[in-house]
Amino acid sequence: MKANPDLKGDALNDALDKMKWDLSVKALAPFPQVLAMMVEQTAWTQKLGEAFMAQESDVIAAFRNCARKHTLAGNLKSSDEQKVVIKGDTVEIAPANPEVVYVPRYDPAVVYGSWWWPSYPPYAYYPVWPGVAIGLGMFGFWEV
Repeated sequence: MKANPDLKGDALNDALDKMKWDLSVKALAPFPQVLAMMVEQTAWTQKLGEAFMAQESDVIAAFRNCARKHTLAGNLKSSDEQKVVIKGDTVEIAPANPEVVYVPRYDPAVVYGSWWWPSYPPYAYYPVWPGVAIGLGMFGFWEV
């Protein structure tokens, strides 16, 4: 990605098709800022990956719990960038425009209030590029 930072769209997809990378890595290629954060926070990224591999259902349950708390606090709602739909115990988060992926930025301490595991605070990331950022209390668009 660093060698070809201007690759976008079909040119990027064609280049990715030639790589023998896992599909999960290829899916992140259009988001070099996210990849850069994952490299900068290698220990955090590794711990998250290990937790997911060892306890996938627990990690997914934790994401769902975060989404519910986020919603109950009134901090997770539909906007120009995302649609939030509550169906019973399920919170669905999807891009408002399926052609655009918006990576939200927020301070988990503000969004969730007191963190329920003080010994393991969430990682908050504040990048320098305009309009795109992430807070890794929860990441991406998915059904939780």
